[in-house]
Amino acid sequence: MKTIKILPTILIATIAFCFIQCTEMAKKDTTTNDDSTTETNTMVPHLPKATFVNWVTAWKADGVTYTDSTLLEFFTMSDGDLTAILNESGVDSARFYLGLDTSIIPNEPHLMVVGVDSNGNDMLDYTKGQYAYDLTKPCPSYCTGGYGYPKNPKK
Repeated sequence: MKTIKILPTILIATIAFCFIQCTEMAKKDTTTNDDSTTETNTMVPHLPKATFVNWVTAWKADGVTYTDSTLLEFFTMSDGDLTAILNESGVDSARFYLGLDTSIIPNEPHLMVVGVDSNGNDMLDYTKGQYAYDLTKPCPSYCTGGYGYPKNPKK
């Protein structure tokens, strides 16, 4: 039972650490063209809105049950993906949502991200190109290289 109370704290600390590190990288990861304007990669694939809503709703309904039976340890996310999101027009920060894909067995958790404007509002308007993204891999199932797991082989 103590694991369940500690899990949200570990998850929040991990997300905060990743966000701080990626925000710093986003500030450094811009290039300029001949016109001295900033260019960023905004070609990050987005998540269909219905999937985002379904997964968030499922997490709210079944997340506690999932964590009662499975120790969710961490999520892995590419720094380039988060940098691209933070560099989108109007994005002041990012907000992470937990979701649960119940269409597969075993169910799979997701850590989804949306841009947040300077007023603290989600930028989630698909008609304006403001999307939710699922760019993470959860442990379990994708644990290789994480603390206490075998390292990824050298490429």
